[in-house]
Amino acid sequence: NYSTLSQSYYTLLTNLTDIGFEYTGGSYSQDGGTHTVTGHMTLGVGSASVGTYNLSGTGLLTVTGPDSNDPYRDVTVGLWGQGMFVQEGDSQFNISGSLVLSGEDTSYGKYEMKGGTLTTNFIQIGRSGNGDFVQTGGEVNVNQIQDP
Repeated sequence: NYSTLSQSYYTLLTNLTDIGFEYTGGSYSQDGGTHTVTGHMTLGVGSASVGTYNLSGTGLLTVTGPDSNDPYRDVTVGLWGQGMFVQEGDSQFNISGSLVLSGEDTSYGKYEMKGGTLTTNFIQIGRSGNGDFVQTGGEVNVNQIQDP
C-alpha cells in the first residue's frame, strides 16, 4: 500500500506525523502553507517501509518536539525503514531539537537539501544505520553535526 498527501495552502497542525509504517509506503508533498508538528515526525517508521517528505515552494514546516520517548529525536528520517526528505525552493524547515538520519540498524535516511532554509539544533547522520546528507543549495543553520 502507498498513500500520498499534498498541501499547497492553509495550515495543518498535528501532534505526530509518521509516514510509512510496516510494509507500507507514503509521501507528503508540501509546496505551500504551514505544517506544524508539536510532537515528532518520522519517515520510514517500520521495517520494510518507505516514507518521503517533499518540501518546496513557499512551504513552512515546523517541528517543535521534543519527542517524549527520545529527547534526541524530534525528526527521524528512516527509523526502522527507509526515509527520504527533499527540500527545495524558498521553503523553510524549523526543528526545535534534533534531526536524525537513520535511527536503527536496519534503516536508511537521506536528506537532500536543494534550496530553502533548514534550522535545527543538532543533526545526527547514521545514528545506528546508514544516513546521507547531500546539500547542493539552500542554507543550513545548525549548532552541531555528528557523523559517526
